[in-house]
Amino acid sequence: MRRKLFVFDIDCTLLPLGYEKIPDNTVQAVNALLKEGHVIAINSGRPFGGIKPFLDTFCDGDKYAAAANGAALYTKNGALIEQETMPISVLNYFKNRFMGEGKDVYAYATDNSLYLYGPTISTWANWEITANGMPRYTDLNRETVPSSTKILKVMVCGPKEWIPLVPFTKEERDNYHIVITGDEYLEILPRHVDKAEPIHALCAKLGIREDDVYCFGDSGNDIGMLSTFHGVAMGESTPEAKKAAQYLTKPSYENGIGYALKEILKVI
Repeated sequence: MRRKLFVFDIDCTLLPLGYEKIPDNTVQAVNALLKEGHVIAINSGRPFGGIKPFLDTFCDGDKYAAAANGAALYTKNGALIEQETMPISVLNYFKNRFMGEGKDVYAYATDNSLYLYGPTISTWANWEITANGMPRYTDLNRETVPSSTKILKVMVCGPKEWIPLVPFTKEERDNYHIVITGDEYLEILPRHVDKAEPIHALCAKLGIREDDVYCFGDSGNDIGMLSTFHGVAMGESTPEAKKAAQYLTKPSYENGIGYALKEILKVI
């Protein structure tokens, strides 16, 4: 049997909107892949700490995590395989550009925590800390970190009416990968980082052919992997994600992953 790699986004892919855990039918479908000897990876905008509980939901097998929209790749136990970072000066720059009343700018640190600007914690930052099991955060208004400090990505948060209109300059768009990842979120990453990048690295590490990679996602930050490999868009995907994918399955809350694996791809 030739091993295949199956890559899954979390929110609105493995985890339907409003759910706290992955549905049992999805777990059973993914477990069937692992029991057949295939490889799975969760590829998410979340940090490793926010991915690991979902990865642990599945049975033992060859499992990996790509965090911060592809900026870092880990084994299932959290050993770092590779990462691409930016200097903390990038956070300071975009904080000065966009932070204000009703908006927030913070960064994912390389240690599974946040760098933010207090003294209060925004709703967005509080969600990150709580949902992703972050052990701490650093308030850069109170603590000084070395100028050599590295970050994985910058988050810009604000009202959904504002996010699509954030005025980036041509130079900023040339120097960074900027992507809208939700109604109230956009992310700033190193220029060549997206969700496709760690998949290339994982294929090389494991000796898996890239035409044996199947990726499941639903939104703007999934487009790179959906268009590069065999992409499966969830039923609730954005129009852009559906256009990028090769296949369209049912929504995540209607066992879209299980349906795709059984009825579309016919791999379980």
